[in-house]
Amino acid sequence: MKNKQWILSKRPVGVPNLETDLTLKHTTTRDLNYGEILIEAQYLSLDPYMRGRMNAGPSYVAPVEIGGVMEGEVIAKIIKTKSKLYKEGEYINTRLGWQKYGIVD
Repeated sequence: MKNKQWILSKRPVGVPNLETDLTLKHTTTRDLNYGEILIEAQYLSLDPYMRGRMNAGPSYVAPVEIGGVMEGEVIAKIIKTKSKLYKEGEYINTRLGWQKYGIVD
């Protein structure tokens, strides 16, 4: 499945700039392993704490690494499943980050 991910490409100074601080990366999802589900983000929560996650240094949570998918919670629809706990078409809330698709266990 074709995926789109927003990657933190450098630490912002001041107000984050979408054109210089983040990069849109196109990837392909891998096949599911037993117990995993493939989800599609429907809603992304954008919260003030995310700006702090773009900084390096001490904080109550680890910073997003340069080259990493930007952090964020989503409401997602289950597209494929190899789990006995979840069915296709159900919705979940999880930390997927700023991307369209993801695999969770």
